Amino acid sequence: MSWVITELHNMPLILCGIFYSVLCIFSLVTGLIYANGKKELNPLELSDKFMEKMSDEEKLKKFTVKMGWVTFVVGIVQGLTALAIFKGYNIFLNWFAIGFTIFSICSVSFKLKGKINAFPIIKLIFYVVILMILLLAGVRNYSATDEAIQYLESSENVKVSKIKEGYFFDGIGEETAMIFFPGARVQCIAYAKLMYKFAENGVDCFLLAEPLNLAFFAVYTPEKIMQKYDYENWYLSGHSLGGVIASVYASDKPEDVTGVIGLASYPLKKLPSNIEYIVFYGSEDNILSLEKFEESKKYLPDASQIYVIEGGNHSGFANYREQKGDGKAKITSNEQQDFVIQKILEYQK
Repeated sequence: MSWVITELHNMPLILCGIFYSVLCIFSLVTGLIYANGKKELNPLELSDKFMEKMSDEEKLKKFTVKMGWVTFVVGIVQGLTALAIFKGYNIFLNWFAIGFTIFSICSVSFKLKGKINAFPIIKLIFYVVILMILLLAGVRNYSATDEAIQYLESSENVKVSKIKEGYFFDGIGEETAMIFFPGARVQCIAYAKLMYKFAENGVDCFLLAEPLNLAFFAVYTPEKIMQKYDYENWYLSGHSLGGVIASVYASDKPEDVTGVIGLASYPLKKLPSNIEYIVFYGSEDNILSLEKFEESKKYLPDASQIYVIEGGNHSGFANYREQKGDGKAKITSNEQQDFVIQKILEYQK
């Protein structure tokens, strides 16, 4: 299982984990203090009516001790939630973190009933933001297979290095580079093998590590890469949503881009005539909307090329676990990816 804390592009998740870690320590310490009667219960998060009922000092002390142990247990669960968030890419752990966050929202909302208090309101806002991030991040992230991870190792012909924007596959070529947007919810390293094979054949590749594994959070990242590296030809590519975002960048900044390579994707905006556009999709792809694909042809440059990979499906362009709703492939992912590489290299000749 991956640790999101090792991937800087997961900064929103890392901050969520840190938030719960701080709460964990705070709850454990204050819980023990309350349980041992060392401090009076903090009335900030209790309603005025409840505090009136607790006017008896002895009753309030007993309640404080009970709440101390409850707070201590909550601290343990907060720690487990932080661990679940840091672990990432696991359906059970994601649902655990989401479930406790929903519980926390309900708990703070209940304490706010009939009372306005700045401290609980701030906590409520944090919990709501965390819930949104967790829902976006992922109950359905698709993890890379072990086969893909192996291609993060450098070889004599391809040097693989981790960069701020993701990964750089530096191969034998010097003139042409490709910047790749992964598909939605797909762990970026699932495309490591495809990137490695391109680099091995003369096209250096930059594999983007998108925040929350969603391409629209990285739409202008290519510009940062192009400013750092010097190549004569820049191609943008992407899978599914990633291919859509690649075409968006090319539409907005055509002077930066030589061409766009779409994998099971389509453009949303008109591409200039100077942009080379090549798209691939599998005959067994049940995720790509062919209706939208046909509609998008009005945005394509005249010289565009469309390839249907017989037997290929939506997830065959990378190496990750089976994607829900996808068709059953009749060829291997290796065959599907090799077809793409072969056609691109033939085109560049």
